Amino acid sequence: MARIAKLCRMNTAMNTATHVDIEQVLAEHRIGINASELHGSLCGYLCAGGAANADAWCAALALEALQDAMQDDAQTRAAMQRFYRLARAALIDPDLGFTPLLPDAEQGVPVRAGALVEWCRGYVGGLGLAGNSETTALSADARELLADLARIASSDLQTGDSDDDEADFTEVLEYVRMGVLLLQSELTAVAPGSTRH
Repeated sequence: MARIAKLCRMNTAMNTATHVDIEQVLAEHRIGINASELHGSLCGYLCAGGAANADAWCAALALEALQDAMQDDAQTRAAMQRFYRLARAALIDPDLGFTPLLPDAEQGVPVRAGALVEWCRGYVGGLGLAGNSETTALSADARELLADLARIASSDLQTGDSDDDEADFTEVLEYVRMGVLLLQSELTAVAPGSTRH
């Protein structure tokens, strides 16, 4: 607990929430989801117009154990509120700074590729939890992107650690990143009763 508190204090000053930080918090409270899938779920929920705030988003995503941990522990609450705010801000960043939360580049391509699959799985699930099923109002490009994300979410990306594997992974990650930004723009516009985040 002391290590998590120290990480949270350090990152509060830097206004960041790294993959390692979030994994530590989730492991400490034995939450059955990893950092990438959690970030994907939150981003999908927000993209589809989900309206929960920094205190209620865990309940909206049916993460009761994490919601309980936030209520019981001030440091966990602060870390998860910051995680929410950073994810939300990144999705609407005019400089397009959004990127899925994955293990850092020091991890091998297979680890990061697996995390990207989990991120996409969370994203697709988060879209559903927001209750926005208005995909018919989306452009053809956005519908194709959504189908591609669902395919990635149900796949097993087989990779090694070669330079070619790194290049292929980077290409898929950029496709997901830019696709999510397009979907965020279109889904938020058609979300029932939603306002821009």
